[in-house]
Amino acid sequence: MYAEGVSPAEFPAAAYRFASWLAGLAIARKHSLQGVLRGMQALPAEPLAASDIGAALFDAIPIGLGDFRPNWETCWPTLKPHLQEFLEKIGTIAHCGPSFVNDVLERLAATANASDTIGVVGSVASRVVRIPGAIPQINLGPGIRSFIAVVRPERAEVGQLEVLVDQNFSSARVREMIIERYLREVLSTYSKRAPFSMIFGTTTHLIAQKKLISSFIKFYESARWALCSRSRSAKP
Repeated sequence: MYAEGVSPAEFPAAAYRFASWLAGLAIARKHSLQGVLRGMQALPAEPLAASDIGAALFDAIPIGLGDFRPNWETCWPTLKPHLQEFLEKIGTIAHCGPSFVNDVLERLAATANASDTIGVVGSVASRVVRIPGAIPQINLGPGIRSFIAVVRPERAEVGQLEVLVDQNFSSARVREMIIERYLREVLSTYSKRAPFSMIFGTTTHLIAQKKLISSFIKFYESARWALCSRSRSAKP
């Protein structure tokens, strides 16, 4: 689909996402944003998706902190004022609507606070989804516009996936989107677990068939004793 390259119309949105990612690094490292903002001034005004900017910032901040799973509860009070200041400036440059800053901050807070139970920040709900494992039943209350699944295998964090909450929203839809977006990570995680699952399954089966195996061993020993006895009695 990209044999002739990406459409030039997609460049501004991609440039804003990349600039936001750089800003996330700078904020986490307590560096100046002047260079990033100066570069943004050259971009045309473009309606920005709060989900795209939020995802770019959330991806970059842990890298800037040097901790791929930071303690967000500790970091958030320090990061939030700088993030808000940056979002206000990018919103002005891109001519975003009045709700843009709050929409991005809601997504960042919901993602940062995600746990094994559903949490809500404003109109955004979030939950950690662990792989391997079943996708939990997701029941959301009224007023929720977006659901963010923070996808984590056993050790590292894979990423986050935002799903619009509409009439088509369901746990099955979330599962399909996670597999589609993170197919490689899902397969890798399950393949690492497969040998252990096979060993565990085989062991469980053998334990369940303990009586049968014991009976077979006794039968074998009895048959061998009978054959040996017959062989001895046949000798002159």
